[in-house]
Amino acid sequence: MPDWKPNPSGILVPDGPSTFGPRAPVMPAVKKASKQFWLRDPRRRVTAGTVAPPGVTDLGPWELHNLEKHILGRREESVRVLLGVAVLRKLAHIDRDGQVKCGAAQFQRGKGNEAYVAAHRFPGTPTFDNWPLPHYARETRLERAMERPLEKTDYLPRLMNYADRLFESQGGCAAVAKTIGFILHEQKPETNINLNLIRHSALSELFPAWRKALETALDKASKHSGQIQDLDPSILGHVNQTWFPNPGAAKPAEQSIEVVQFALVHSLAVSITSPGPFMLAPSMMTEYAARLEALGKGG
Repeated sequence: MPDWKPNPSGILVPDGPSTFGPRAPVMPAVKKASKQFWLRDPRRRVTAGTVAPPGVTDLGPWELHNLEKHILGRREESVRVLLGVAVLRKLAHIDRDGQVKCGAAQFQRGKGNEAYVAAHRFPGTPTFDNWPLPHYARETRLERAMERPLEKTDYLPRLMNYADRLFESQGGCAAVAKTIGFILHEQKPETNINLNLIRHSALSELFPAWRKALETALDKASKHSGQIQDLDPSILGHVNQTWFPNPGAAKPAEQSIEVVQFALVHSLAVSITSPGPFMLAPSMMTEYAARLEALGKGG
């Protein structure tokens, strides 16, 4: 029999530890996770470029044909991205009802320097339920193939890249998300890639929205006052000489914001007057889609 003693209320209780019922389990202490395991924004993966960036004193990248190559390259890579989305849908690697967004670029080929940046041809990285689209390729080779259009870059002056960023923020990225969502809903699993769907998505959905984004970006840049970047007089003189060869046709640039404005004007003109991308040719689309499908099936 246990000994008894009164508690503070005068009630007799066993003089010793209680043994009534099972003892409650003691949960182990939870250790705070190290910072390296905290969720954070994905880091951009930079792969080696095929060519070295221009020297900081090289004025070649300021030539307008480099900007034209960048704008036309964006259209070509966009068709590859749209075909990649259709292939994922055909292979049933991705459903149609997830959340599509276009976030910051996660893949990049080449690295710029203090004068010239590696500007992405395709704006941002499309994501599906917060994962980049290449993530849904179940074969490593297909995943790598889908990353290539997203990582391609051109070495451009920082002011041209500033114009690019304005374009992306004023509707360029939003147009990508909307167009990809459209393809996910229209392309059926286990059916042939609808080439007319890809053509319509590019020519009637994506490209008109991109032109609207350029117009909005130009309007925003036109309302900007003040300098964006201090320009060396030799660079400004070179720009005025090559971009405005006829002094009576346009007012030469005096500030960096005017260079950005003209870059947007020229980008808009190129997007309006240029013919459709070569990638929209039926033979090109068929060949590229078939190659992706073969990679997706382990071929």
